[in-house]
Amino acid sequence: MISFISGRKSLGASLETRQEFIFQHRRDVISCFSLIFFFLIWHAPGVFGGQVYVAEDTLAYFFSNRAALYDLAMRGNFSFWDPLPGLGQPRLANLQSGSFAPLSLLFYFIPTATVFQFYPALVLGLLSVFTFALFRVKGVTQWPALFGALSWVTVSGVLTHVQHLAVIETLLFLPLTLFFWELALRHRQARFIVMAGVAFAFQCFGSSAQYLVYNGLLMALWMGRDIWAAINHREKLFERIGFVFGLMGVGFGIGSWQLLPFLEMVEQSHRNLLNDPDLFSGLFRASPGELVLALGAESFAFIQGPVLQHGAPYRNQPQLSLLTVGLACLALVRRPRPWAPALGVVFFLLGMLGQEGGVTPWLREFFPFVDRLRAPYRMIVPAAFLISWMAALGLQRVLDSNFQKRRLLAMFCVGWICVVGWTLKRPLDHYAPHDAYAVPASVENAGGRVVMDFRNSHRMPSFALNAGLAVGVPTLLMREVLIPASFFETYFAGQYGTLNPPEVFDQTIVSAALPFVNPNAPIWDAFGLETVVSFRGGVFLSQRRETAMDRFSLVPELEVEENSALFYQRLVSPDWDPRAHALVRVPVEVLPEPSGVSLETEIEILIDEPDRQKLEVQSSGGVLVTSELFFPGWEVQVDGHSAQPLQVQGALRGVLISAGLHEVDWRYRPTWWPWALLGSSGALLSVLGLWMHDHRRTAA
Repeated sequence: MISFISGRKSLGASLETRQEFIFQHRRDVISCFSLIFFFLIWHAPGVFGGQVYVAEDTLAYFFSNRAALYDLAMRGNFSFWDPLPGLGQPRLANLQSGSFAPLSLLFYFIPTATVFQFYPALVLGLLSVFTFALFRVKGVTQWPALFGALSWVTVSGVLTHVQHLAVIETLLFLPLTLFFWELALRHRQARFIVMAGVAFAFQCFGSSAQYLVYNGLLMALWMGRDIWAAINHREKLFERIGFVFGLMGVGFGIGSWQLLPFLEMVEQSHRNLLNDPDLFSGLFRASPGELVLALGAESFAFIQGPVLQHGAPYRNQPQLSLLTVGLACLALVRRPRPWAPALGVVFFLLGMLGQEGGVTPWLREFFPFVDRLRAPYRMIVPAAFLISWMAALGLQRVLDSNFQKRRLLAMFCVGWICVVGWTLKRPLDHYAPHDAYAVPASVENAGGRVVMDFRNSHRMPSFALNAGLAVGVPTLLMREVLIPASFFETYFAGQYGTLNPPEVFDQTIVSAALPFVNPNAPIWDAFGLETVVSFRGGVFLSQRRETAMDRFSLVPELEVEENSALFYQRLVSPDWDPRAHALVRVPVEVLPEPSGVSLETEIEILIDEPDRQKLEVQSSGGVLVTSELFFPGWEVQVDGHSAQPLQVQGALRGVLISAGLHEVDWRYRPTWWPWALLGSSGALLSVLGLWMHDHRRTAA
């Protein structure tokens, strides 16, 4: 009874403490709820009207990829290999899937269309609250923090990226990471660094490689400034340096489960096939005139956004308000001047110009995959973050001055940024009835692997390209950010017989959408393509291919062609029959011995799971071909003994077997798995080290 009463007292005390905290910070609480309410009203058609958010990227990529998560949860069978897109690919390497992204966990448990009713309001509301909290803990009062948060989230390119779930979920946890960093410095408690590390891991789980680079640069600038501020205080200096390493240990350790699959895919992606990487990385860069236009959103009230000079047919969109830029400049008038953020702004604005600005060549020295990232124009987003912070400082200077109507001016600034965003950016958001994401019946009922023939269709809806993924139908044609190089190369060469001309091949890589040019190419039989869907006269039409090979087939002869040009020509040769000849590009160490015995081929599937296929095969010997992608991590055993996996027909998995009855066991074991476990161990050690720091301080 005494313990119960003491527990009630402690509970009462905690409630009183919580109420006191809310009372002391009631203006902050009101501000946060105001931000959430603002975005609820902004996205009212979805939140209150029952419509779904639609945009180019959600239609083409994200609805289907997120719907696959719901299907995965319903089946209750998670796998590291995803057999649906293309010829299959590592699930975590698909940056559009968001398998571990915190907000995308909603897609596992709630139907995808329902999530898209409230997702934009949720993610933008949280992002604005996190940014407001960061600016508050950094030292400005409520009105400047509100202005800074709204400037970044409402007007800048952040709002445009709500359609790109990987980007917005990477950006979401940037201010939260810095918020916990600031709390750690203020209280000198490492437990906040653990929270910052987890928030950084969430950035990694967001899976936008481009914005991870930008976020990393921004955090390095922000934290580097705080470390420099302690340069004359030895104890604080080493403590802050230790905090940085602790944050990185926790963040990278947990985030390795997403980063390592991504890095593996980077090395295996179609962008490695580019003939002119510089041309690719320079796409969607800003011209000097567009750079100026990005700093004056109000001008779009009088002009239509011109077509991007280096990114047609896309148009310029409102980015930063003139008021935001003006207040940021005001912050530089009086001391202490925010030189570090100002230098960061210059860096990112120059980066928007691409190679001409001198930033992207420098980044390439530190991040080897930068030449495979396009759209340097997107550097407006980190630039806008820093400018918005400087604008909050500028508005704080006004509030700290003797100007009589300074509070009224601050309210006007917040109101102005809301009006600018509402009038110029909100019309760019679109909602539609649920049937905008209706999967065509011809796709949903397709047998086997399907391809969407958009080239020979008339205005095929962009959602249809990957619609099969939303209902568990293997879809050969992909429109994805990263596509396995072997699949892309074979898909292209299997229709043209070459990877030339280079400009056409590079343009196909840029579009990341593979056209169905030659319907009679023998490669489709090898790929197991059973259904071709086109769109004509507003109707989806399906055509059945009777010549598609089975998922598992025994090809009697092995043919080696080491010359790439001849190999490509062989793929389109009418003399090549994928049922009779298994093509490989490297010499095979052990060739099957002629058996002299003719046995009828029989293949019995014992286990058929995404990560494992076990077969019992009786044949006269040859190459057992699986119509799925050859990729690092796949291992095969024949009769319990390790065998050599072969890359056959350009992109498929195969293994040599001799005549007779054999048991063939394919297993997918990601090559990065041990390193991810090591990263998790590093994260635990980092947490332990940070805990010891706090323990020593408490004991002292």
